[in-house]
Amino acid sequence: MKSRILVTGGTGYLGRHVVPLLLEHFEIDLLSRHPPSAKSVPSAPPQTKSAPPPQVASATPQTKSVPPPQVASATPQMKPSTWKLNWLQGDLTKWNGGLEVEKLKGRYACLLHMGALYDLRATPADLMLHNVAGTQNAMTIAQKADIPFFVNTSTVAVTANLRNFSATPYDLSSDSPYPDAYAESKAVVESQVRSWGTCQVGAFGTSTEPVHRLNLRMGVLVANSSGGEAIPRIDGPYHLVHAFQRVLPLLKRIPGPLWLPGSSRRLPLVPVDIAAKAVADLLIRWVGRADFDYLSLHLTPTKGPTALELYESLLNYLGVEKDIRIIHRLPAGAAAWGLQRFLDLPRAEVLYMLRLPNLDSRDTIKLLGEHWCPPFADYAHALWKGYTQYVSHS
Repeated sequence: MKSRILVTGGTGYLGRHVVPLLLEHFEIDLLSRHPPSAKSVPSAPPQTKSAPPPQVASATPQTKSVPPPQVASATPQMKPSTWKLNWLQGDLTKWNGGLEVEKLKGRYACLLHMGALYDLRATPADLMLHNVAGTQNAMTIAQKADIPFFVNTSTVAVTANLRNFSATPYDLSSDSPYPDAYAESKAVVESQVRSWGTCQVGAFGTSTEPVHRLNLRMGVLVANSSGGEAIPRIDGPYHLVHAFQRVLPLLKRIPGPLWLPGSSRRLPLVPVDIAAKAVADLLIRWVGRADFDYLSLHLTPTKGPTALELYESLLNYLGVEKDIRIIHRLPAGAAAWGLQRFLDLPRAEVLYMLRLPNLDSRDTIKLLGEHWCPPFADYAHALWKGYTQYVSHS
């Protein structure tokens, strides 16, 4: 019999790629405010008829089963034969997620927490509510429902304020400000999850077993590696496309090379389908293990693009033949100010590109292998194709 997982954020950009990969191995309940739509959870391809998935018994009045999602192209060998996917209505901004948690006790082997507000322009209050309070409520659900395994999807943005040249997956600092409230909120979340080991389930009057925690710092998610899917919004490196398109005639007339800020460090861009497969592989291997308390990993590539490679790839996409030279020693604050003023690039995005340290992913390689994420050259075309798809559907 398959173990059951409770998933938050299962209909988000990462979640809708992760869930299909888990369904061959687990029964899944999606916790969300509203039933998943056809867009957020794609229908499965034609398959042999199987028994309908069971309902979550009276956890809330509106527990429903939803159509099974399509298996992501990253693992074509997986065949959807015994889907077990339900919808569980809840809201992590409410106490106990708005659930009758006692009725969920002992049901789940794992809580996969991908739910978050990802918006660099959101107010600090909204980010604290959705990310910090939301995670606290997810942890409370796990404790009260005796869920022994908790997976938190974090972000490399939590390293943006570090002054070190490199960072381990455990490094956090409050010695300097974060570039935005989003990164700060996710750093607080990591601190919550990490310190949870000192608070056992027994403190809430249930069992006395600690919760095993896996923290996954996601790289910057970009379009899937096949290029067959639109990005959900203009974000990350896609701000560069907008900016360069606005000044394209000027770029073509500038004599000599084009000088742009950057560094020699590699940027942690990860195709969303590759990131999803990594998350799924780790859960399949680790759920049920009890030989650790807290493990943190960087899900970041070893062969992501340098700033120069990203610029060159973008100009190639735009059809511009231009030599690019990198200004290595320009202070990040000055570069962010200049690019925001003249190209309207978001300041926080520029600071991420210039300030993120080298991210230590040696433990990730030990678990997933050296080639879990392809080199940038293999998905550079797909990166910009996702933008083209977005524009054509806007």
